[in-house]
Amino acid sequence: MALAADLRSLIERALDSDDWFTAATALRDDQAPEQLPPPVAAIIDAFSYALALAHESSRDQWGEFVPMFSGEGFSYPPVVELVIDARLEEWAELMEELRHPLIQSRLGDLLWLRRHGAAPHDRCREAIQGYLKLGRSPVLDTFHRTVALIRANELAFSLNDGALIESTISELLKAAGQAVTDKDPAGITVRLLVALNQLPKSRQPRELDDLLERAQERLAEDPFTFESIVTLQIGRAAQDAERKFQLVELLVDRWERQADASGEMLKAHNLERALQLASNHGLTERANKLRVVLQQISEEGLGLKTLSSTVSVPTNKVEEYIAKYVEDGEWRASLQRFGAHCPVASDRAQAELLVRQIRQETPLASRVARRVMGPGGVHIRTFSTDEELLNHDMTRQEVINISWWGILATEILDRILGLVPAPSDGELVEFFQTSSISASVAKHIARAVVLYRDGNYDESLLILLPRIEAIVREMSRQMGLVIIREPRGGKPGGFASLGDLLRGMRVVLAPESVEIYLFTLLTDPVGINLRNDALHGLMEEGTKAQSALALHAVCLLRLFRLRSEAEEEGE
Repeated sequence: MALAADLRSLIERALDSDDWFTAATALRDDQAPEQLPPPVAAIIDAFSYALALAHESSRDQWGEFVPMFSGEGFSYPPVVELVIDARLEEWAELMEELRHPLIQSRLGDLLWLRRHGAAPHDRCREAIQGYLKLGRSPVLDTFHRTVALIRANELAFSLNDGALIESTISELLKAAGQAVTDKDPAGITVRLLVALNQLPKSRQPRELDDLLERAQERLAEDPFTFESIVTLQIGRAAQDAERKFQLVELLVDRWERQADASGEMLKAHNLERALQLASNHGLTERANKLRVVLQQISEEGLGLKTLSSTVSVPTNKVEEYIAKYVEDGEWRASLQRFGAHCPVASDRAQAELLVRQIRQETPLASRVARRVMGPGGVHIRTFSTDEELLNHDMTRQEVINISWWGILATEILDRILGLVPAPSDGELVEFFQTSSISASVAKHIARAVVLYRDGNYDESLLILLPRIEAIVREMSRQMGLVIIREPRGGKPGGFASLGDLLRGMRVVLAPESVEIYLFTLLTDPVGINLRNDALHGLMEEGTKAQSALALHAVCLLRLFRLRSEAEEEGE
């Protein structure tokens, strides 16, 4: 490929840029793709990838080079394995024509990955030399110099060329020494030290431990960077128990000092990190002391605020909806209709689509990591990955749906329990008794209904919750599901938890939304968690809405009959 003088001049001016992406932007110059000369389009394609190093998660999905953007079944540039032969040939010709290190490194790397041509290993060597030139360049910023050196080392290992391996390790070591001495950005120092630490043991330079010690001293101000360095040292001290213990103590101390210098919210976060490290590394006594300190931080001290919003619903629409539950004028039919409603959508795909639409409208809030706090300001869980955040958003939407249903449920129950004639205690026992609800349990449920009708919502709730668990356990037993745990070692046996029972019933209950509703309402720590909060003494007093939801759960479970029983009753 012989480049015209003006085209060569255009490309060479763009190659004076600091990195591949900036050069691609200069070459594109806001022109439409079809207006670009073929050699320019070929270079832009090659320069539009992002390089993913060995420890980066994007490499698992895309390989060494990540497309600029992608959609379902599409990406630009194409996944490297899918680049057409004609484009590969253009890259090979451009390497012969242009000897700039940006060209040699990126195009040589891509051609090596595709093993293109008669001597792809030569392309790899040219790529390594290009990366090394970039790594030594005073023009490039420290980030791109560092990436270039790390990639040169990766390629040297892929060739299994001993001389190139030693040469690239030497360059990495020199850059790491300069980063520690010259006080380069912390991220650059950590990247270089991680790269050296990931080398095979036989190839790791003797100077690495000294570099880590110096970096530890220089980067002690920031606890996150400090942890990155000390974590590398802990890994290297795996066979030296005393040294490892000292390093873990040092790291826990650093997070405790950070907690002491922080406000209450950050203090709790920093203490939790110290606790996690102490627990993970077997510092049991230290971990227990940290737990005691964390327990002293009050919910008020965390500075949490309640946020609320108002939704207006036409009164006539609400009235029409509630009236449907009592239109027969008979309490039994009304309670059955009440129990037949599930506030969680049965169409799970549609429910997820709704949540995804909400996330698109609030992109920042949907992608920032979240710390979920429970009663008393206890840290329940942190959600950080996109999948975790989506699942939490799904749960939060279900909490909203269930809470709104709880408000309606109070109105519906008031209407039902106000019907004339009102049910007697004996009639209520008879109504609730089924093959899964014993006479004894039904008697307590009837008592809870009366307490609810009389305004004793806390007492009603505390009677209902253990009976709900008894019903679920009996239903699980009749379905052939495991409801017990056998003794193991020194741990005694017992019954499976309510959460485990509900999860086990997912394969039996239809639709799935019923299990999701009961799990979110009763036992999900990031859901409403009504059973656990009430029976573990974590709520001051049960509300009318909470008691109504518990009664609804009973009415819903009552409708799940064994096939034989339903057939006998003609249902």
